[in-house]
Amino acid sequence: MALRRPRLGKSGRDFLREVIIVIIGVVIALALEEVAASWRDRTRAHEIRASMDEELSDMVTVFDLRVAASRCIIAKLDAIDRVLAGRPTPPFRNVGRPPFFFSSHGAWSSDAADLLARFIGPATLRTYGEAYQGMAEFAALAQHEQDEWIILQTLERTGEPIAGDRRWRLIEAAAGARNSNALLTAIAEQMNQRIASLGVHAAGGAPDVRSRPLCRPLEPGTSPQP
Repeated sequence: MALRRPRLGKSGRDFLREVIIVIIGVVIALALEEVAASWRDRTRAHEIRASMDEELSDMVTVFDLRVAASRCIIAKLDAIDRVLAGRPTPPFRNVGRPPFFFSSHGAWSSDAADLLARFIGPATLRTYGEAYQGMAEFAALAQHEQDEWIILQTLERTGEPIAGDRRWRLIEAAAGARNSNALLTAIAEQMNQRIASLGVHAAGGAPDVRSRPLCRPLEPGTSPQP
């Protein structure tokens, strides 16, 4: 005897239809939530990258200033070396020191890197990471350089003969400042190339350092330079 498959009644078909509608609704809701989450992540990644580009743009200005000041630094250190090689009589004017700027690095973090990796790709993310690493190394070296120039600026003081241990401290500071300038200038030039590959440039024009004491001739003085 042939078996007949039971047929759903009207109430059974209505129940099945409601179940299907609920399932479709859940699927649509999940899909919309995924789209919304992806949109939020993309928007957040765009905001983070914009903040990073702004920070990098500020650092390009700092790097440009370093490159522009490098010749003045070399010339001033040459003049200081000549003074220290003779019988210097302090004080001197226009010893100066390299410009030093603080720049925000708040946009870069491990969480930001994880998010950005999904939208800008590993190669671009690696370039951003290298740029921020270069910024950190530059800042640390620049701080050390300032310490060396603080010693050199004692040439502007009166009543302190330059002889003995003090002369050697000045000679060592000048040599250290020369090495720091070479390293900082090399980092600045390299980082400018890396950052330019990201499409980021300085907001303003090239800095003019000619009026700074660092770029003026080293001269005998009668009072400390303010």
